[in-house]
Amino acid sequence: MTVSVYQTSWQGQEAWALESDTLRTLVLPQLGAKLVSLLDKRSGAEWLADSGGRPLKPVPYGASFVDQDMSGWDEMFPTIVACEYPLAGECYGAQLPDHGEAWALPWSIGYAQNGEVNLCLDGKALPYRLIRTLSVGEPAKLILHYELRNLSQEHMPYIWAAHPQFMCPDGAQILLPSQVRQVC
Repeated sequence: MTVSVYQTSWQGQEAWALESDTLRTLVLPQLGAKLVSLLDKRSGAEWLADSGGRPLKPVPYGASFVDQDMSGWDEMFPTIVACEYPLAGECYGAQLPDHGEAWALPWSIGYAQNGEVNLCLDGKALPYRLIRTLSVGEPAKLILHYELRNLSQEHMPYIWAAHPQFMCPDGAQILLPSQVRQVC
């Protein structure tokens, strides 16, 4: 399988594409390494929700997530809700923004070659480095590999969540195993 990696743009923003015969994804490093497209080239299905007309633009640090473009795939790290860092030590009381800070900070390209796009983020409120490498597997799989480095000598609790916003056309169903009786 041949995978192309190339620089492009998306709605006026720098983007990197990762593309095979069956799949294309686009990532915007300056906008929190947001994935803005996950296209199945076999069917033409776009899996990620677009911004619905809201402009894609850099997000001010500490902004409310729901006031932004509400599209694509964002990373929530090192927290989900806005809070003060609770652990005693050098970062005690640091303000952590809504949905964390990874979605709102620019990421750096580590490399974009050999069928992979590698991006990294150094924390602003806490001393960490978050690294995400994207690659494509057969037949049309997007593979995301994460690495977290604590750049402090202190213990660092955190919460991480992928935050994809998938397209949900009329008639879509969510099927759960028969043993699931309640969803909270």
